[in-house]
Formats: sequence, C-alpha cells, structure tokens
Amino acid sequence: MSFMSIIQCFLKPSGITAHLMKLKDDSLILDVGCANGSCSKIKKILPRCYYHCIDINKQNINEMKKINDYMISSSRDFSRAISRINREFDCIISKHNLEHCEDWKGTLNSMIKKVKVNGYIYLSFPSSQSTNYPSRKGTLNFYDDSTHNHIIDSHFVIDELVNNSFEIMTYKKKYQPIGLYFIGFLVEPFSKLFNKVLIGTWEYYGFETIIIARKIKMNE
Repeated sequence: MSFMSIIQCFLKPSGITAHLMKLKDDSLILDVGCANGSCSKIKKILPRCYYHCIDINKQNINEMKKINDYMISSSRDFSRAISRINREFDCIISKHNLEHCEDWKGTLNSMIKKVKVNGYIYLSFPSSQSTNYPSRKGTLNFYDDSTHNHIIDSHFVIDELVNNSFEIMTYKKKYQPIGLYFIGFLVEPFSKLFNKVLIGTWEYYGFETIIIARKIKMNE
C-alpha cells in the first residue's frame, strides 16, 4: 500500500481507492467511461487484476500496454456495448459516466447484468442537488459541464440494484467526508475568488453521489 493510497483512503473512506483496497488482487474489473490515468491508478492497487475498459474514443485511453481489454463505443451505445461483453466481473466501476450517457438507465441495467455473484458495482455521479450549486470552473453546478445529459435519480438506481439481487453497502447522496469537507471550508473563499473548484470544494458542497452495492445471489 502506497503512502498516497493511505492518504486517499483516510480522506475519502467511501472513495474508489478505499473500495479497490478491499478487492482480491486478481479481480476482474470493468471500468465504464474510464478516464486517462484510471488504469495506472487501479493497477497500482491491484497489479494482477484483469482490467477491461470501455470509453468513447482511444484518446481517453492512453495506457494501452497496461490494459487487458478495451472497447470503443459512442455514449449512445454504451448499453449495447456492455451487453456484448462475454464475461462477468468482480467489480464494475462507473465514475461520472452515467450522467453523460444518452440511455443512462439502459447502461445501468447492462452493468448490473455483468456483475458476478458476490461482485460489486461502484457508482458515482453528480448529486441531483448540484443543479442548485454555484457555477465554478471544473464543474460545481451540474450544468457547468455541457456534456452532461441527465440528472441521475439515485433512488431509481437503488431500486434497480435491490430488484436485481444487490445489497446496498454504501449510499452517500451528498458525499461530504469530514477531512475534505473541512479543507473545502477553508479554501472556499479562494474557490469563490478564482471561480474554480479546488481540493475539497466538491466535498464541502456534497457534489458527488456515491453508491456501492454487492450482488448477493443470481437473479431469479
């Protein structure tokens, strides 16, 4: 465990780093809407994992040598692309992807079907309350990002997961971990002054919704 990973786990105990630390080293992982650097970060924590990713273009996948498998798809076709994957995963990660999808409910349903029994799904997306937050560079108000297509209904997400034999492990409608919240409180005057999202700004406002769920049995 690296020092940086320890710090990230301490500051964001429900964040992706803390979640990955709980998985087996050889886990099969699907990263939906992977960002640049995502593979390296995951491989540092789980060096023996099988990493499969899907994104809208190769420009977002700059670590091809480390990636075990990948797919390119338009955001419109994410649901169908995921459905065509011929395997199930120990963990599916969707960090700030659903809000960009034209068919976010279909994409969610496709991801749900690709999780192994006792596997996990990790979801993060802007809180529905972020539509009321001030506008900042780096996105604090939902509409700051012109590529956002849908406000995600977290209650719908939870209902879909529960109805498909998932147990909700973590639900943070407005994720405000105390350490980063306090940092955000301290830097808020500077964030306002420079009109820019700084470290802790998201946590101060509670910009993210985070849901972590485990599949407890096969669907009946």
